Amino acid sequence: MKVNNHHLSDEDPTIEFVENFRAAGGVFVYCEGFYELIESLVKFMKREQWSNVYCWNHQLLEALGEFDYHEVTTSQRLDKVEVALTTCEGLVSSNGSILYSSNPSSNLGLVQNANTLITVAFHDQLYSSRADLLKRIRKKYLHTPAILDFVTGPTTTGHIEGQIAHGPKEMYLFLMENE
Repeated sequence: MKVNNHHLSDEDPTIEFVENFRAAGGVFVYCEGFYELIESLVKFMKREQWSNVYCWNHQLLEALGEFDYHEVTTSQRLDKVEVALTTCEGLVSSNGSILYSSNPSSNLGLVQNANTLITVAFHDQLYSSRADLLKRIRKKYLHTPAILDFVTGPTTTGHIEGQIAHGPKEMYLFLMENE
């Protein structure tokens, strides 16, 4: 899948994010609105023939159901997660990172346990730097989430500095314009 470049200008920080995200091994999909986003997700997941896609986001689950896509589970069994569909806290254009948190809407458990991770984000979640995004997180929450996890692309090795690496082997980001 490709980003629809005609929707984005050279001044748009989205271009920098897309280039950095792709360089880190991620796959980027641009959608103009929520209907196109859900339609693209359903077509994509059917094409990949995934079953048991884990998703804990009620809005996404409801929308997928409206498109008659029911290959989604809300199970909490993290040891069984192969494919996860989730949202995030924000995007960092300077390095192509996605920020997830221990806040329930970010579904950090799915992020850390899925082999394939599909993230849905909105254009207004894009920030030029980690510092800018962290400022927004401090303003957004009364109490900053206990865990903040920046993920820059899929895991490419099983060991990082002697530790077993966690994280997805494949990452997809569906970015949607705000409605």
